[in-house]
Amino acid sequence: MINGVLLLRAIYILTNAALFYALDVHALARENLPIAAVGRMMLGERGPAIVRSLMTVALVSIANATMLCATRVLYAMSRDGWGPTRIAYVNRGGTPTATLFLSALAAIGFLFSGSFDRVLALTTFFYVSKYLLSYLAVFILRRREPAARRPYRAFGYPWTTAAAVLGSFAFLVGAVAADTRNSVYGCLVIIASYPLYRSLRKKAVIGPSS
Repeated sequence: MINGVLLLRAIYILTNAALFYALDVHALARENLPIAAVGRMMLGERGPAIVRSLMTVALVSIANATMLCATRVLYAMSRDGWGPTRIAYVNRGGTPTATLFLSALAAIGFLFSGSFDRVLALTTFFYVSKYLLSYLAVFILRRREPAARRPYRAFGYPWTTAAAVLGSFAFLVGAVAADTRNSVYGCLVIIASYPLYRSLRKKAVIGPSS
């Protein structure tokens, strides 16, 4: 996982460096999809179409990973009593079909809620907020349960975890400043989930394995 993060960081940094090398700051600001503009410079008028085709292929894999993640989160919650136990059903192939169906319905609902840019901005804000809360939970649990069994310890804790908190917080501040409307929508989704969490918490029966 650490090697993957380092590799992706290098790819993102080099890609942005290439964009700044090929286009100046003002040209980048005018482009809705800067990488497509670079594709036009390299491949002519067909360049943007080729770039968008490659991005579509990449989006399929991202959508697949996101769908599987959401599906298994719902499955784990239902298995531990945080939802109807019926949707924790797993078929012979090892897939939680009920939660996969519910995740697909939620994804379709997001797609019909507006443009792709809006859905991407909203979900990005939501995901980073979720990660920020997860990082903060590490500090809270270390303080509340110092003697708990921890098979895996975060490298460089607390400094690496604090860096992740600061980075996530900086991203959210930038998102609010650059796209206030969609950031507000993301906040509303998080706020709306809290009453549901309180309701499920009353019914939850968390096993010792959790």
